[in-house]
Amino acid sequence: MIDGQSAPRLAGAIAVAWEGEAQPGGEPEPATYAETRDSRTARSVAAVVGVLTVAAALAIATRATESSERAAHPGRARGWFRGAPALAAPASGPADGRNPGRGEKDMRSLVTAGATLAIGAAAQAQSGEPVQWRVEDGGNGHWYLFIETALPRTWHTARDAAATIGGHLATITTAAEQAFIVSIAPQYVDESGGQAWLGGFQDTTAPDFEEPHGGWRWVTGEPMTYQPWMNAGQTAPGSDFLALAYDVDRRLGWNDLWADYFGGRRFAFVEFDADCNADGIVDFGQILNGTLPDSNGNGVPDCCETSSACCTADIYRNGRIDGADLGILLSEWGAITSTTRSDLDGDGRVDGADLGTLLANWGPCGG
Repeated sequence: MIDGQSAPRLAGAIAVAWEGEAQPGGEPEPATYAETRDSRTARSVAAVVGVLTVAAALAIATRATESSERAAHPGRARGWFRGAPALAAPASGPADGRNPGRGEKDMRSLVTAGATLAIGAAAQAQSGEPVQWRVEDGGNGHWYLFIETALPRTWHTARDAAATIGGHLATITTAAEQAFIVSIAPQYVDESGGQAWLGGFQDTTAPDFEEPHGGWRWVTGEPMTYQPWMNAGQTAPGSDFLALAYDVDRRLGWNDLWADYFGGRRFAFVEFDADCNADGIVDFGQILNGTLPDSNGNGVPDCCETSSACCTADIYRNGRIDGADLGILLSEWGAITSTTRSDLDGDGRVDGADLGTLLANWGPCGG
């Protein structure tokens, strides 16, 4: 689904964070409803009885064509249509050659446009599209975005810019994660000697601090057990900030730099892993597909910044899960299109799993 507010505002927020261009914002619309629990229970039971009959009929009707539809519209599984990344060589597109769904691809185009806004043509800078490292592919379900800016950014300004769009400078905890991150940024890989900021820093007050590789920490607080340093490391004071780097011989590894090394770096990797409503799905992906609106484009779903509940099954957006949402879901049954709004679990189809989510949340949001 392409959300008419979330996409341009998220794109604009990325532009503001990384290039300093002013963009208009907006206020989320509060949802207010009240209904007794007994009434909600009665409605839910009635809905289950009626809907399961309809769902069964739909399942029988679509069974004959399901295989061909899946071949034509492979599932997103909470993310981009992307095969498992090859660890040996970065790739510039989906490893299996398949296309993202049109709606989600358009959404990413808007985000990319925002990230590259105000970047001079002479610099030929281009940010990548946000990509999910899917659990189904051995990943962690997080989303990643490669940023390239016309002007250098110090480590601190890059860290702060990432926070303003709901993410953080990427933290790499395994070789597989590093390989995946590199695979989403072919233009960075092509830069001989390119260095991109990561979310690592050296805590000079830590008990285990010593030069060159003692006391290193991630901005998220995760343990830094994986440390593929590319050299012996800097011992000079101030070289306390982490970059993912290629040396002149195109060897990949970590490099410790000064925060404003040569004015800063033009590259950064941003990671999105927040799940403010604790539904097991990273918020950033739900903002991208319109499941959770983000009216002010700060990377945090509106419902997590207000008193309203994050109602992922509120397809009709009236503050409650009811017959209007059910009708939309049933009308969109099957493989997704560019206008589908009912793919609640992001697997590329509207099916029984989405119906189950809707019925389980029947009634007012937060009730």
